[in-house]
Amino acid sequence: MEGSSADFYEFSPSELLVLEKWFAGGKRRFIAQPHYHLDIDAKMAALKISPSIVSLISFSGDQVLSQASGTIIETQQNYNFVMTSLYLVRPRRSASKSAKNRLAHNLKVVVRASDENSYVGKIHVYDFHYNILLIKFKSKSPFPCARLRNPENSFQLHPHSLKLKPGDPIVIVGKYFYCDCEFMAASGSFSMRDGLLDDYGCGELLSVTCRSPCGISPSFLRN
Repeated sequence: MEGSSADFYEFSPSELLVLEKWFAGGKRRFIAQPHYHLDIDAKMAALKISPSIVSLISFSGDQVLSQASGTIIETQQNYNFVMTSLYLVRPRRSASKSAKNRLAHNLKVVVRASDENSYVGKIHVYDFHYNILLIKFKSKSPFPCARLRNPENSFQLHPHSLKLKPGDPIVIVGKYFYCDCEFMAASGSFSMRDGLLDDYGCGELLSVTCRSPCGISPSFLRN
């Protein structure tokens, strides 16, 4: 395949059939729920970050495990590093609690970038406590990195101590794996949800809520 410097991924016919079954009707659901109510500033901010947003899909053996969006946060030469949720490579929900604190068996991760090419994704770093996963993939040239702004150094529970607080509106951005050029921007809200402690054993995890067909772990912008 042209561009040997990149680790492109080609789906086999059987994998394409599995994907079609997994995403059956997904594009229709996506198109049926546009978010025209976002203001122009939110749309421009989402558009600016879009080249850094990728879609990821994981396989356990020959079965689709999960879908997620991720954000390119660093590049080194032709390698791109994507931050996403560790949920992408955890066992299915039906697994026992002890099984959730390990990676699924026979893993394979595919990254679909903003150039609409699919790449071999490799697990670089992960942390079960914080539910964070860093995936790397190699392209012919590096993709743009998202410019991250560090959150507040501490979370103080008194009025006006944070610029971002539970209930604040945000804009969630993500990429849909199965459709060319499908980039999503949706409204949502920032929240603190106790259930995350039960799910992952980490009380420091915060969450965002929105309705999205782009999988878990989208990026978000302050609205």
